[in-house]
Amino acid sequence: MSVSSIPQSLLGSIGLANPTSSSPTSPVQAPTAPTLAVPGGDSSQTLRDIIGQYNVRNISPDDFSQMINELQSSGAISTTDFRTLQQVRSSLDSSGASSSQPLDLVGFLQDQLAAAQQKAGGLQPGTPAAQTAQTATDAVEAQLAWVQKFSALQTVSGSQPLDATA
Repeated sequence: MSVSSIPQSLLGSIGLANPTSSSPTSPVQAPTAPTLAVPGGDSSQTLRDIIGQYNVRNISPDDFSQMINELQSSGAISTTDFRTLQQVRSSLDSSGASSSQPLDLVGFLQDQLAAAQQKAGGLQPGTPAAQTAQTATDAVEAQLAWVQKFSALQTVSGSQPLDATA
């Protein structure tokens, strides 16, 4: 993955965006942008430290739960964001995924999003069912935005800092 392919909106949410960049944002936008909480703390570094211990492209549901619990207890994510991420675990459990078997969480959520969009697309616009389907789609988009942020951090973590202008 090249750094230039990481959406500026995603980089901005972790404090790495080039403020003068005019590159387009990701086509998948969360209803509310992922935020980092920890007043007076270095939540971005805490987030990186915790995320660096995991690989969301090869993570078990149990390890994902451990990761988000660490993020929440350290204050790197807000309670609201924690709840959004707990929904990922619920989706994994509902899908029948083994709690100890690693999987590609980005791919899983992309599949979930495609299914939600397909379902929403087949409904009469403006109906309660269509509104419910859109709410479900928005929720998956928010979850995917988080997991993509984690993946981007994992891709660039290590010895070389991220160059957001590359």
